[in-house]
Amino acid sequence: MHQKNLSSLARGTKWDTIIRDLFRIYNRFDVNYTDESGLSHFHVACVSGYLYVVKKLFKLVQDPNFPVQETGDSPLHLALRYGKKKVAEWLLRRGTEPNFVNAEGFTPLHMICVGGNDDDLAEMLFKFSNDKHTPIHIDAGPFG
Repeated sequence: MHQKNLSSLARGTKWDTIIRDLFRIYNRFDVNYTDESGLSHFHVACVSGYLYVVKKLFKLVQDPNFPVQETGDSPLHLALRYGKKKVAEWLLRRGTEPNFVNAEGFTPLHMICVGGNDDDLAEMLFKFSNDKHTPIHIDAGPFG
């Protein structure tokens, strides 16, 4: 699934309804299908913000940093880029790496900036990082 499709999926378009309905109809959490790009059901649930589905599929994945092969985006990258705060918080509590770098050199903090989301996500990321004594690395990365 290309970035454009992920974007429409996460922004409340018809895809949001379709994905929600598919998860409801499918209602099976013993399979984590992955497409040719490495995008899985787990990643789609993170992009969509379906915390219930994320929790169920996490039992299969058991790796909070499980990246999309093609982009290297972790579930946290996806949740933050598309403003899914509850999913991002849950992933952070499960041990996801707040400084994980994707194939483009973007960290979760970069994804907040790229996504144009409000300051609540950045504040949440820094607060969680401070509470866990895991400093967020701040550099220009691919931007500088």
